[in-house]
Amino acid sequence: MAQHPEWLDRYDRVMFPDDDLEMAKSDLNRFFEVCAEHNLELAQPSLTVGSPVTHPLLIQNTACRLRFTNFVEVMAPCFSSAFLRAALPTFNATQSGWGIDWLWPRLAADKASGIAIVDAVAMRHTRPLGGPNYDAMKASGISPDAELDAFWKRHGITTMQIEIHRVQLKSGRFRDIKGRSAFLPLLFARGYGYALATSPTRWRLLTQMARLTVRPFKAKGAPDAALPKPEPLKSLNP
Repeated sequence: MAQHPEWLDRYDRVMFPDDDLEMAKSDLNRFFEVCAEHNLELAQPSLTVGSPVTHPLLIQNTACRLRFTNFVEVMAPCFSSAFLRAALPTFNATQSGWGIDWLWPRLAADKASGIAIVDAVAMRHTRPLGGPNYDAMKASGISPDAELDAFWKRHGITTMQIEIHRVQLKSGRFRDIKGRSAFLPLLFARGYGYALATSPTRWRLLTQMARLTVRPFKAKGAPDAALPKPEPLKSLNP
């Protein structure tokens, strides 16, 4: 893309999913439709229950269609073409990729309603966290944590706290979170009830949900257990 920036003129949006994510074509089409409907600058699908996760807040909330937030994970970001032009120089900022997804929201023109987790579509993370990139970094003597610290200092990032500003419920109604202290815990109870009934790590998920509803969201969290071998590719969404 650096060599051919004119390619961006051909597209409204560009998504960069990792190679271990399971989605059907219909899921991708639906996701792009939601992004276009809300004119999102930066977005991602939610994660299915049981997917290995770093940030539990990204698990699909069935009470919502989408949640406006201040964070989209590097695992599967989708950029508007205009926003991608601004974010592209950050792609090589770190070898690990850690930290750049906390910088992206700062570059958005519409920080209140331009960034979202799309719960209408869920993707399945099929492998445990980590991968060959981390092995290569270790062999080269590069620490992801050291990279992250240096990146934070360079860009003045002092905290990783995921926030939710507004949600669109499945009914289509919008609800602002600000000033509704009891609404967010109720939203988690409604939207994650199915997860507690079906997840193989339900007690771990329950602990994480309780932590999220009683104190500020923490972006770092222990991963859930790895999934068994994925089912044949089909839509993961009703």
